[in-house]
Amino acid sequence: ALNGDTIEVRAGTYVENINFNGKQLLLSGESAETTIIDGNWQERTVELNGQSTIQNFTITRGDNAENSDRGSGMRITTSGASVRNCIFTDNRGSGGGDHIKIGAANNVIVENCQFFNNLSSEPLFADNGSEGGIYVNCFIDANGKGKVSGNGWPSFINCTIVNFTDSAYRCGGNGEAVLRNCIFVPAPEADEAKVVDSDSFPFQILVEHCRVVGVQRNRSNENGASLTFGAGNITSDPLFVDAANGD
Repeated sequence: ALNGDTIEVRAGTYVENINFNGKQLLLSGESAETTIIDGNWQERTVELNGQSTIQNFTITRGDNAENSDRGSGMRITTSGASVRNCIFTDNRGSGGGDHIKIGAANNVIVENCQFFNNLSSEPLFADNGSEGGIYVNCFIDANGKGKVSGNGWPSFINCTIVNFTDSAYRCGGNGEAVLRNCIFVPAPEADEAKVVDSDSFPFQILVEHCRVVGVQRNRSNENGASLTFGAGNITSDPLFVDAANGD
């Protein structure tokens, strides 16, 4: 394929490992439910190292533990890349980020994606010392194995994160992140879970218009880190005023 090409993939299961080789492409499956890239437990399933878009795939059975690296489902190392309408499931790795690792990249967009059954540890990892990217309209099931973590600070907009343990988000660096219009539901046994645990970096994070857990307490430390609960957060499930009429 050449830079600028669109590659359309018919429904089916493709047992292989994909590498964009630095190219700018649009790789589009027929649908996420029917078009599957199966890494067959042989290293990383997708290496997204071009300013490309991949959309409408299931990405599964990546295993990069032998290389002691994160991002077994997908590693993203090019700014401006995007992942849309994908399902990540049954990936395992080393040190976190079973499904996705955002490496040395910024302005990455992960949109309308679902994440299930991370088999080793945390589902998502930001490993770039910068914002890295933004997750929009995503569903993340942490599978009782941890949280979103790393030394970058991605933002989450309109996302749902469930089945996390001690915290949903433990990232950090020297920047600012926003969690907005998100729903956080910990694992059933995680009675002490909280939304954010990022006290050790000079890091600013704003949580607003979210369904949160734990005590909403603004805090800061001597490193310059601050957690601010802004407007519109709730700690209980929302109740309809007039369900019969859609209110």
